[in-house]
Amino acid sequence: MDYKRIDNIPTDTIILTFINYKYVPLFKAFYKYFKQHNLDNLLVICLDKESQNELMVLGVRTMFVDYTIRDICEFWRFRLTIINNVFKYSEKNIIHTDVDCFWLKNIVTVFDTLPNYDLISHVAFGHPIQIVEQIGFVMCCGLYLLRYSKNTMNFLDKILAQNLNFVDDQVYFNHYIYTNYRLIEHGTINDMLYKKILLNDGIKMGILKPQYVSREYYEDLYCFHPVLDADTMSEKLRILSKYLVIDVL
Repeated sequence: MDYKRIDNIPTDTIILTFINYKYVPLFKAFYKYFKQHNLDNLLVICLDKESQNELMVLGVRTMFVDYTIRDICEFWRFRLTIINNVFKYSEKNIIHTDVDCFWLKNIVTVFDTLPNYDLISHVAFGHPIQIVEQIGFVMCCGLYLLRYSKNTMNFLDKILAQNLNFVDDQVYFNHYIYTNYRLIEHGTINDMLYKKILLNDGIKMGILKPQYVSREYYEDLYCFHPVLDADTMSEKLRILSKYLVIDVL
């Protein structure tokens, strides 16, 4: 990987996502909304040359990593490893976003109002269910901000060092949270946060309320992260078109 591609990102935060050629149509739907916010710090990790060529036509900053997804659980660990490498090389904050998390508004403005939190994500109530049953919620990994500091620089190393097999990134994060939290507080009625979490290593986490990021569609959402539960890309886009105006059907 040519990490020097990161050096020309002009801000202290990198917005990072991953695609392969199969997901180019979904990325185009994502980018239609994302580009409206005039942000110049998006970096797309392309897992094949075909997807990179498509994005270069759009003028999107890319980095090529030759990777074929054969085992989805191995991919989740690979993705976390790449995020960690970018985080450490750049010494910048990372916003990870899935390409099926649509930025209807600029969520960075919400993150900026919460400067005292090292890790900010949004709430979920489904997976992993064993942790939901214990603490009532989980962190969703479809969108999160990890701020770079002396205290957080090795955080993803600890996430990856857990003895977990055949799991996705949401299990990695939430298992670490569940086994290492010192305090969980409920946000107030006027707060942006659903939960405030302090981990044993001093990491301060904020979990956004659903009116900011949600799998359900609301008029004033910042980010819409729908469940596109379909086998084909055309069917995923058809489901998405029930909520958003897209141009790639």
